[in-house]
Amino acid sequence: MHLTGGLNGWAYINNSNGNAIGRFYANFILPVAFINGLGPNSEPDLIRSQQVLDFLIEEWEESGKAEPLLFNFLKKEIIKGLNNGLSLVEYFEKPETDSFWFDVPSSFNNNNLENRLVNDFNLSILPIIDAKKTIEEFINTLIKYSPNFEDFILRIEEQWDINITTNLIYIQNRDEYRAMYYSEINSADVSKMIYRLYSIGLIKDYTIDYNLGIYP
Repeated sequence: MHLTGGLNGWAYINNSNGNAIGRFYANFILPVAFINGLGPNSEPDLIRSQQVLDFLIEEWEESGKAEPLLFNFLKKEIIKGLNNGLSLVEYFEKPETDSFWFDVPSSFNNNNLENRLVNDFNLSILPIIDAKKTIEEFINTLIKYSPNFEDFILRIEEQWDINITTNLIYIQNRDEYRAMYYSEINSADVSKMIYRLYSIGLIKDYTIDYNLGIYP
């Protein structure tokens, strides 16, 4: 969003490729999305632009519209992190009521366990691996089909016909590998967790925001 100059108040909406799909004028009382004047390398998408703008307006309204214009709301200092920067435990203990809203990421950043194993044990490409897949992607498949860390390591040993568990590097880093294995959380894991909490009544309702990648 431009804060000064002739374009002051104009905000551009970009897609995952970094190309503008729309824009809006935040100094309007009721901003609307536009797809004209986006410039080169743009990918105009009025529907998605309006969806993003609607989300911003909804956030602005939920804040009580303390700022007279959306421009002022968007200029505010950003509180880093979900749930006002609090952990879920802190956020859970904060409310005085029995129910509250909270946001959960639909997935977490990959911790690169696959890449770490490839480098530490010099794992090379196997004939069994699809030509379109990398070694890391193949190892990630083994992770998904392994019920626990020990089984996962056994699968690595079987596929590459090597002995990892007696390797000094493995012995020195076993706890770290294990922690990385169990800290890997993808969208399927989060979805199961949310559904189970919903099934036993700890969560009253939930939605999925695919654009932002969260369960608000």
